[in-house]
Amino acid sequence: MEKPPTTLGTDQTDLGIPEEAWRPRRQRRRVIGLVSVVVIVAAGVWVAIANPFASKPSAGGGGVTDNAYPTSLQAVEREDLSSQTEVSGTLTYAGATDVVLPAGTAPSELVQAQDAVAMAEQALGADESALQTAQQGNADTLQQSRQSVPAARATMAADEASLKSTEVANSQALAQAETSVKAAQATLASDQASLQSTEVVNSQTVTQAKQSVQAAQATLASDEASLKSTEVANSQALTQAEASVQGARATLASDEASLKSTEVANSQALTQAEASVQGAKAALASDQAGLKSTEVANSQALAQAQQALLSERATLATDTATLSSDEATLSAAEQKETADCRGNGAASVNVPSSSPPGSPSGSATTCTSDQAAVASDQSVVSADKQKVSADHSAVSSAQGNVATTNTKNTQTVQEVAAKLTVDEQAISSAQGNVASTKTKNTQTVQQLEAKVTADQSAVTGAEGNVAATKTKNTQAVQQAQAKVTADEQALTSAGGDVASNKTKNSQTAQQLEAKLTADQEAITSAEGNVAATRTKNTQTLQQAQAKLTADQQALTSAEGNIGATEVKDTQTVEQTAAQLAAAKLTLSQDEATLSTDEQEADVAGESSTYTELPIVGQVVGRGQELFAIGGQPVVLLYGTVTPWRAFAAGMTPGEDVEQLNANLAALGYGHGLQGDNFTAATEAAVVRLQSAVGLPPNGQLPVGSTVFQPGAVRVTAVTPNLGGTVAPGQSVISVTLLARQVQVALDSSLQSDVNVGDEVSIVMPNNATLPGTVTYVGTVATVPSANNGGGNPTISVDIAPKDPAATGTLDQLPVEVWITEGTANNALVLPVDALLALAGGGYAVEAVGAVGVHHLVAVTLGLFDDADGLVQVSGPGIFAGQQVVVPNV
Repeated sequence: MEKPPTTLGTDQTDLGIPEEAWRPRRQRRRVIGLVSVVVIVAAGVWVAIANPFASKPSAGGGGVTDNAYPTSLQAVEREDLSSQTEVSGTLTYAGATDVVLPAGTAPSELVQAQDAVAMAEQALGADESALQTAQQGNADTLQQSRQSVPAARATMAADEASLKSTEVANSQALAQAETSVKAAQATLASDQASLQSTEVVNSQTVTQAKQSVQAAQATLASDEASLKSTEVANSQALTQAEASVQGARATLASDEASLKSTEVANSQALTQAEASVQGAKAALASDQAGLKSTEVANSQALAQAQQALLSERATLATDTATLSSDEATLSAAEQKETADCRGNGAASVNVPSSSPPGSPSGSATTCTSDQAAVASDQSVVSADKQKVSADHSAVSSAQGNVATTNTKNTQTVQEVAAKLTVDEQAISSAQGNVASTKTKNTQTVQQLEAKVTADQSAVTGAEGNVAATKTKNTQAVQQAQAKVTADEQALTSAGGDVASNKTKNSQTAQQLEAKLTADQEAITSAEGNVAATRTKNTQTLQQAQAKLTADQQALTSAEGNIGATEVKDTQTVEQTAAQLAAAKLTLSQDEATLSTDEQEADVAGESSTYTELPIVGQVVGRGQELFAIGGQPVVLLYGTVTPWRAFAAGMTPGEDVEQLNANLAALGYGHGLQGDNFTAATEAAVVRLQSAVGLPPNGQLPVGSTVFQPGAVRVTAVTPNLGGTVAPGQSVISVTLLARQVQVALDSSLQSDVNVGDEVSIVMPNNATLPGTVTYVGTVATVPSANNGGGNPTISVDIAPKDPAATGTLDQLPVEVWITEGTANNALVLPVDALLALAGGGYAVEAVGAVGVHHLVAVTLGLFDDADGLVQVSGPGIFAGQQVVVPNV
């Protein structure tokens, strides 16, 4: 199942800290970037003015003169480079889930199902008994019917023989009647002796009954005394329990007052911390405004210095041209002077005799004029040279002023940037103090609330103890009273036994006396029987003859009755068998329902309540109580399989049973216990677990009595209130595992760059960098809703810190994560700050040759490593080990 997208940046408000305070690294990068831009712009201005690529006629060859900026040299290196992207994440706990009470079978429904099975079993037993009775009765009837035919035939034969022997029997009967008279006389003598023995036994029985009455009276007196003693002890126990309630209530009132006082102190401390944050923010705003003002002033000063430099260079060029012109004039004047004054002395001029009259001659006047012109031109040239020299000095001064202005601007920006960093650190510290104060306040309040809750539980427990004591007292009194009543009943029974024995003895004596009378009457009857026997013998002979006739009729009737009996018996058996089949079907259905209800038996009843609940932040381990329902603890065990049925003897094997056995073995309740069968050893281990945690030791765990999680959990939320009614399907608590993880909503375009097992860097709010490993990469993209600002589709990525302890304990903490996008092996690498932007486009670096000559080398850019400030470069003029200039930013 695809993991739900993680919402980032939603918990800063809960901490009372603005978002920008959690990202000091971004602000520092912006400041460094701003300074880098100023340096690159200044370098661009220098490139535009100096035009280092223009050829210069110098004996040393082309090159770049060193600038006046603070710089250092760094060698181009060949190494593996990675391009990293910074993304936002949330540091939290892994395995967040809700513990939901299962909707199983209620105890009342389970009892109804058990009653239905019991009734169905009774009905089946009755039907089976009825079928057996019907089958046996039919067999007996049919057998009797079949036997009646030969019996009737035998009877008829017997009656024929009896008729013959009747005469003999009659004779014998007469003799027997006479013998009976003698036997009756002997019986009379025996009964008279028995009457005397019975009277002795009756006397002994009455004596024993009286002794039983005396013993019952003594027991009654003892139980009445015990009843009075029990009432006194019960009164004392009730008084002690009520005193415990009063003590618990006093403790609760004290802790509630302490909680209120702590909340007031916490509020004051938090107000002071937040005021510190506001003051630090104001200082930061002031310094940021100062930085902007400084940058404007620096830019203006630099522009003025550069304009002055351009003006001085223009003056120098003009004065140089004038000097050249004046030097050319001087050279012409000197040549004229040389021509005009050749051969002439300073005092006179000799004119050759061959010169025609009136022709020009090297007169003294012309030579003197030329000399004056040369002197004047020399004076002008000397003045021009002084002016050009002054112009050179002015240009050098202007160039120095530009360099000084650049240096001063850079230092000013660095000083303001350093001040901004200090302000940001002050804000971060103040905000951390707010967060720490809130955390401390929350912990203090939680501790006091936990103590108040414990006090309330103590009050409830004490009140429950009072009620339990009253109930126990009532039960003890009722038991003692019941025992007294039983003693009284025993006494009454013993007294009745005495009367009963007397009555029985009297009846026995009367019976024996009546028997004596009967014996006397028997003698008289026997004597009369002798005469009657003679009469009877005659009648018997007549009856035997009539019986022969009846036997013939019975034989005919029995032979016809066999067929009718067989038809009736078949119908009876079929009806009873149909009833038995219906009863078996009902029993099977009820047993299936009971089996399902037993597997889904729920720990909670219709009116169950929560009697114990954890507190937020509480850590619960294997075998410990998560919460309690109706006084029954719900225990945490480790595993990933959620139980869907109750644990009990006779259940089928399964993963849930294997998981239970592993936990029982780990807790020490079942040594070597393993496998997926619920064995007798499993049941015994369950009993030991139940005894340890306070559950009834019946060897069964209903649905909801255990909760399985992958490991120890930390409580993050509690839904119901203590004493609240339990509702199936209700979320009771929210928990997480103890493992720390970072959740990232990664732009789906970067999915191919991230794989499980990748190493990443986690940047904490305090700028500490921790290593981590990607443990999960989602495969389904999620589009943020319009309510959350929209945006590009994202996938869920989970990251496990390699040092969880270094991440602290805060939940939902915003962090930054550096993820590697691409790599370049054995690449030429240099600092990003070494790059110079060219006026015509592209980039170059200022390289230093073997003899210290600086020159620009054009480069092509590759991967950027934003984390370390490095860039991959290539080009025909760049090589490993080459020294390049890097500004000291």
